[in-house]
Amino acid sequence: MPLFAIQWFIVLFVLFAGQVHASVTIDDEIAVRETPQALYDNLNLQLNSDSKPLSLTRLSHRSWGLNQDALFRQYYLFIRLSMEPGVTVPSSHPNNSKLIEMLASFAKTPYQQAVIEVLKGRIIGKEQYNYPQVETHYQAALALIKENSSQEARLLRFTIHDHLGSLLLLTNQKQPALQHLEAMRERALHLSSSYLLAYSNSRLGKFHTQFEQHRQALQYFSQAHQLASTTQSPKLLALINFRISKVYRELGQLEDALQHAHMAADSFMVLKDDAYLSQAMSAIAMIYAKQESWQQAIDYYLNAQAIDKRRQNIIFMALNYHNLGEAYANIGDLNASISSLLQANQTFTNKNTNHYLIHNEVLLAQIRNKQQNYQEAIKHANKAITLALESNNLEVEVEAKQHLILALERSGEITKALTLSKQVLVLNKQLIQQAKPHDDVNAALQQQRLKIELDTAKSRVAKQERNMHFAQIAALFSTLGLLTALLVLATIWRKHYLNAKQLSYLTRQALQEPITLYPGYNSFIANLENSWLSQPGTIALMTVQSNPNQDLLLGQEDFSHYFQQQLGELAALSELEIFALRPGLIGIYSQQVLTPDELVSIIESAWTSAQKWSLGLVNLPFLANKDVPINAKTLYQCLQFACAGALSLQQHQAFVSFHTLDFTPPTIFTTQLYMRLTQAINRGLIRVTCSCDKQQITWPSSGAQSQSTE
Repeated sequence: MPLFAIQWFIVLFVLFAGQVHASVTIDDEIAVRETPQALYDNLNLQLNSDSKPLSLTRLSHRSWGLNQDALFRQYYLFIRLSMEPGVTVPSSHPNNSKLIEMLASFAKTPYQQAVIEVLKGRIIGKEQYNYPQVETHYQAALALIKENSSQEARLLRFTIHDHLGSLLLLTNQKQPALQHLEAMRERALHLSSSYLLAYSNSRLGKFHTQFEQHRQALQYFSQAHQLASTTQSPKLLALINFRISKVYRELGQLEDALQHAHMAADSFMVLKDDAYLSQAMSAIAMIYAKQESWQQAIDYYLNAQAIDKRRQNIIFMALNYHNLGEAYANIGDLNASISSLLQANQTFTNKNTNHYLIHNEVLLAQIRNKQQNYQEAIKHANKAITLALESNNLEVEVEAKQHLILALERSGEITKALTLSKQVLVLNKQLIQQAKPHDDVNAALQQQRLKIELDTAKSRVAKQERNMHFAQIAALFSTLGLLTALLVLATIWRKHYLNAKQLSYLTRQALQEPITLYPGYNSFIANLENSWLSQPGTIALMTVQSNPNQDLLLGQEDFSHYFQQQLGELAALSELEIFALRPGLIGIYSQQVLTPDELVSIIESAWTSAQKWSLGLVNLPFLANKDVPINAKTLYQCLQFACAGALSLQQHQAFVSFHTLDFTPPTIFTTQLYMRLTQAINRGLIRVTCSCDKQQITWPSSGAQSQSTE
């Protein structure tokens, strides 16, 4: 790819990656439901990126790269997410009430004012549990955006209907809750979002589950399951499995219920969603309670309790205490049961959650009767009856009065008990009249169950296909990477091979004499350094006395042939290794320790033609003390000195040989070598052997010595 194309790609990526929406999008709503923690952390990072506290000044400032609408959206989502279940908010998070107040001062449009109403209602519901006031704020928000057809307004209406549906369902207002949930589903259809439609269907399924309309619930859950399986919505799919397990539990299909509950719990654990993980644990516990496996139920309630305690979710902790109270009672531990129920009662009372308190009071009355603490049973039963009358909950009223009758009878108040019994008979008739025939759900249940299993199988197959596709892509890139690596390695190896070959060639050339290509001076010195010095043997320099300008007189080609012939005759001798040091100068090495006469004899056996030559030689090791080292080049100069001495004899075939003595000092073989050798020979420190009278030898002098003499 050309460099300019890459640069443009990076520029465009940065531009689009840095884009911030000015209004809430469908993706925002999906992220709020699927990955609320990640979205919160991202917004927290963005809003604090300038390392300044969130303030009015920041929101009013236009120099941050965001317009006010985009910044308003960020603050709205930031505050909303901080109140979502399962979102961990750091201690540095600003006070939400102050943030909402700050944001309200910049809410100019009806849409923005509606957002403020939603946030106010949300914080009241979370902190004060004043649900009627929450509903008032939400209805005010709906009125503000009634005529607004923008996508952000439609998404806000979707959220309001979602929250109101949950709120009214929580307070047992069936029809209004259903209306809002159906309105939410209608909004999802208009928004053309498969995810939001799946979410709406799952909420309607939850509604019908609560009112034991299991066929309708399974229909909605089946549609939601199908949509969620195709939209890559792991959290929503986990929620649907969680809610399906509740339907199966109510229908008595406990194995199916347990299977879906465990699937949900496993998904929430992978998603690290502790809020729903605790609910899934509670759901599993309730299924075990249905199976009367009370000890297993207690274990899962305690697991849920540990999660809720870590999250400081007071209401869910109280619900677990309520459930634990029932479980402990069923294993006969009435004291633990009462202790758990009283803790739940305190929280429900403090938080003004009468819809939970009413059931806890009924259970307390029942357990107190088992304890034979009838006065406490009467107190709790009367409290439950009062709450039932306030909420028009006939079923709970009947149950509470039954516990009250038992407590009164055991307390000796027979008249009151008889009066209440008559009231209960009347109320039971009303319950029978109000009760609708149960849906014949067996066939429908089987059908919806098969659809859910089919959707699950399709989802699994789709996931496997995606994994296979990714695996194929990974394999392709791996193969390309491997081929590239092999190509690079082959290129490197070839380059290394060529370099090694070139180095070997140059090394050989460096060791060869350039005219004859015989081993030359560098080879002679290298061998001397590496092996010859430490082993017995003989080394020699031989100069062939001929015209010094022989190469000029014969020409390069004839001279080369002539010199090669001389070397070849010597090289044919198995006893000797021959080195062409320069034209007319030959290096000789023998593994044998030869006397001068023996070496001369060997040479004469090769050179049949009359040759005039001079030979300088030494036996190895040169120094008597083998532990004293001598430099190879120094020893070579000693050979030169001996050869020069032989040359000065002016004989047809002359030689000079050096032998050191035991007392020969190694200091001789240092600087100004020729002068030191001359002095050592004169003093008898080096023994000289030659082909004639050694007094006739004229020893050469070094350049330094000649200069000093002059």
